[in-house]
Amino acid sequence: MIEPNQIVDEIRQRLRVSQPLSVFWVTLSTDRDDFVRTMKEMRNGLPIAPWALRSPGFTDPNSVMNDVVEILNQAREDIEIVGKTATQKNCIALVLLSRRELNLAITSSPILLPDWFPVAPGQMVAAHIDDLTWSVSVLISDEVSALGDLRRILFEIDDALITCLEESLAVDHNRVQSLWSEISREGDGAIATALNKARNELHKIQNPTGYRPSTKKSLTIVDRF
Repeated sequence: MIEPNQIVDEIRQRLRVSQPLSVFWVTLSTDRDDFVRTMKEMRNGLPIAPWALRSPGFTDPNSVMNDVVEILNQAREDIEIVGKTATQKNCIALVLLSRRELNLAITSSPILLPDWFPVAPGQMVAAHIDDLTWSVSVLISDEVSALGDLRRILFEIDDALITCLEESLAVDHNRVQSLWSEISREGDGAIATALNKARNELHKIQNPTGYRPSTKKSLTIVDRF
């Protein structure tokens, strides 16, 4: 589970590169109002304006910056407070806390800032939305990393790759040969034999959440990458 302090710390790092407006997206399943309150308490001079997103929008890349302007106007009171109290005066970070994923590939787009905006008011600037949901920097041992889920997913990927290669090999050896020439290891023997060894190695794992790829062994397919 993502915590407010992790979002604040991540934004602190990203605001080193200054621009008038930075927009961040975070998908949450927890109480967003509590998240907003906690982030406000933790900003300590950082120009961060968190907002619990409840309005529609953010589905069309052609109008997404219009959606951002609408939220800026809705969050005006807090943004103006941030503009007056933040120690960093040359930018504002709008943090959108949503129940849904951001399913847009957004490049930098022009946005006309409102006349009341604390930084570059009434000016056309470039902005884009950074989705922090899966890109917050944490220690690999941190609970938020959900290591068990990651290991289970890797296990499933490994199993699917072995199945795909086995099926392709049964149809046409040449379909597999070019890939295998890149990932094969000394002592593999025939491709079918290596795939059988990989399958047997996976079968030894009773709990997928304990799966750990090993580049040293290089027995399964994921191991080889």
